[in-house]
Amino acid sequence: MHLLRTVGDSARLKAALASGGRRVVVIGAGWIGLEVAAAARGYGNDVTVLGQGAVPLQRAVGAEIGAVFAALHRANGVDLRMETGVSEVLGTDGKVTGVRLHAEADGTAGRDAQDGEVVPADVVVVGIGATPNTRLALDAGLEVADGIVVDAAFRTNEPGVFAVGDVASVFHPVLGHHLRVEHWANAENAGRAAALSMLDRAVSYEEIPYFYTDQFDLGMEYSGYGDLAGNAEPGVPR
Repeated sequence: MHLLRTVGDSARLKAALASGGRRVVVIGAGWIGLEVAAAARGYGNDVTVLGQGAVPLQRAVGAEIGAVFAALHRANGVDLRMETGVSEVLGTDGKVTGVRLHAEADGTAGRDAQDGEVVPADVVVVGIGATPNTRLALDAGLEVADGIVVDAAFRTNEPGVFAVGDVASVFHPVLGHHLRVEHWANAENAGRAAALSMLDRAVSYEEIPYFYTDQFDLGMEYSGYGDLAGNAEPGVPR
């Protein structure tokens, strides 16, 4: 079973996929999940993706674009199962053997799953997102709500204390609410702006979030806000 947090994690996952011919189950149908699925298929593995939404990436780009990625993966042989929950990962002797599916909260089975069904697996990749580590901020008395809450200049509720990066929930003047973005482009731009703010320069961080992905023969670049992308869920894609 694999997570993707570090370069070492990536190297171990590549080694597990590169020989091909394995049964790969990816839990999560966001950016990480779909990119891993595309890579796994490229190495010649059988791939099943389990996602909770109606279509992949709905939270990020809305139902219409999400449906494009769903069709792309199915056309390339991915067994894409949406509106599907997971109850447990099964294994023996330290090796995964499968993933057990479960009914949705209302008691009905997922659209593409039977409750209790076990999807066989040799490799399981968990790509369900990350939770910001705010323990230090809480202990210090900082305001926390899906990250450390800061204004448009990265100032916390404590004078002289700033927060920046994936852990910071930054007020965005254009949208009129806070955003927490997990992406290298945000880290690059926000770090520069936060440094200026610490030097008492006037800062109002209005960068437009930028993302890109390459999956199979489709490349996509995206600049914008998830909550303005049709019927995407509020918030910016992680």
